Amino acid sequence: MLVCISLSIFACGNTSSESLTDPTSDYSVDSTSESKSAPDGEDKIKAVIGNEPDGYTVPEMDFVKKKFVQPALTDEEMYAVVFERLSEIAQREKDGNYPNPNYELGETYFSFTTGTEFDDVYKCSGISTDMDLSAEFSTYKIIANELSPSSTSTAPVNNAYWHKYFKVMLTNLDFQVSASDESDYTVFAYVYDNGSENETKYAICSDGFVRTEQSDGTISISDKKVDAPKIYMVATLFGIIHNTNYMYSHTSVSLPNEKVTFHYNGKTATIDSADAVKLGYNDQMYDITKTFINETFMSSVDFIYISLGNDKYYVIDSHNNLYYIWNNFYHTKIIGGYVSMQYQNVRLCKGVFDYSKIVELFK
Repeated sequence: MLVCISLSIFACGNTSSESLTDPTSDYSVDSTSESKSAPDGEDKIKAVIGNEPDGYTVPEMDFVKKKFVQPALTDEEMYAVVFERLSEIAQREKDGNYPNPNYELGETYFSFTTGTEFDDVYKCSGISTDMDLSAEFSTYKIIANELSPSSTSTAPVNNAYWHKYFKVMLTNLDFQVSASDESDYTVFAYVYDNGSENETKYAICSDGFVRTEQSDGTISISDKKVDAPKIYMVATLFGIIHNTNYMYSHTSVSLPNEKVTFHYNGKTATIDSADAVKLGYNDQMYDITKTFINETFMSSVDFIYISLGNDKYYVIDSHNNLYYIWNNFYHTKIIGGYVSMQYQNVRLCKGVFDYSKIVELFK
């Protein structure tokens, strides 16, 4: 949960690359710890084994317990979603924090700033990778207006629900020439409509209006506002699904500089970070097999985890899958400002650690 969001905590979040800096464990080894070593040989590892503190419970990793279901809406119902039920500013609880989003409903938090402080935090809904995709839907493409160290391309909106969302939105917008001195807005995302002979590009702007450039260079503005925070999240969603950016398909798996602690069945095993290579680890960029956004991903309770602090974890299962879990806010630079987002974000990488070798540390 968040008390305040500012650019001063960028070290805890990051841009779209999401590289970690000096993550640390939340839990320490207790006084009953003992040292053990792996079998003799070149792969010998000295591990300090301990018990979790009294009252310890395993942190909740997967907040999504059931399948996310997209509703099938009529055009009239979708009109209400697009134009009437816009994302609202989230309210803090009595302790000053924001409540955790309901990830099972596809809820996310979104905030934008052109300065150093994020003031208004919007709660969006319906954002989840747990949805059906089909080549049948190819009319619309979308892209977030992000600044990225690698090139980014548009993503097809190839899902029935979101296809209807943009069809209803664009069908019910009228455009008129905007004032020539109008400039107090930032573009969040672009939506491309190739349903006609000439593709049309629409800018989704921070003031809620949609703008498009005419053939003579004039800018036209929509007669109604749309849900700009949600549409930015949709652009992020489809960009991740379709790997439109190198950083959506590759990630680093950084470890603490000196010690790394594995948690397993109520015990901890702490080793020198340099010894992680003997457990299969390699300090490199790993392919992201799949990214789960507000989608259930845990199929087993038999796992090992590393706590990175700030609601971030590495979870290793018995199939040598590593799930990089990030449940806190993270920030990214867009053209004209900064965006802060929170949702259940899980990246699946394969072959980072050898699960069986880690288990041996505890024996």
